[in-house]
Amino acid sequence: MTISYYVRQVTLEDMKFAQEGTDVYNSAYTTHDGWTTEASIVQGKLTDKSDTEQFIYDSVKTDKLTQLFVFEKDDQGNDAHVVGTLMIVPFPDLQELPTPGEAMITRFAVSPNHQSKGLGRLLIEGSFKVMREQGYERCSIRVFENRPEILAWYAKVGFKDTNERRAFKAPEGKKLVLPVGFVIMKLDL
Repeated sequence: MTISYYVRQVTLEDMKFAQEGTDVYNSAYTTHDGWTTEASIVQGKLTDKSDTEQFIYDSVKTDKLTQLFVFEKDDQGNDAHVVGTLMIVPFPDLQELPTPGEAMITRFAVSPNHQSKGLGRLLIEGSFKVMREQGYERCSIRVFENRPEILAWYAKVGFKDTNERRAFKAPEGKKLVLPVGFVIMKLDL
């Protein structure tokens, strides 16, 4: 049996996968499994099912964001499981002015059980395709400055360090364990 994966934009029918998408994101960043964990930087659950449901809804019904999932297919070729998630937003956050032609990647995660299988690259390249189709010219991402292996991975897929840094403030209900800032990286699409 060959396991098959693919990336697509969510639909309202994907509400049934909201808990899986939530679990993928939380497990990638809050557990000590996988190489993307941020448990030594910030502690606490990052998101819940209602957040993911809202992101799915907004992706389908508004132009606020675009939510993508990586699906593992079953033997019949149907969507079996969500193993990756990524969100495209038209500007970084409400404290910054939108940059025309630029989108930011956020909530990018691959389940620790599926990391190092090329799914992160599949998802990021799928997001580039979607951003180009949506008319974006540049993509930005924020990466913790103390994560050289993650920074190197983004450089490998084409992102460049802008030498711009941003402070990180732990979201409400989360505990900041290690004060750290963000490196802003960008890529021309």
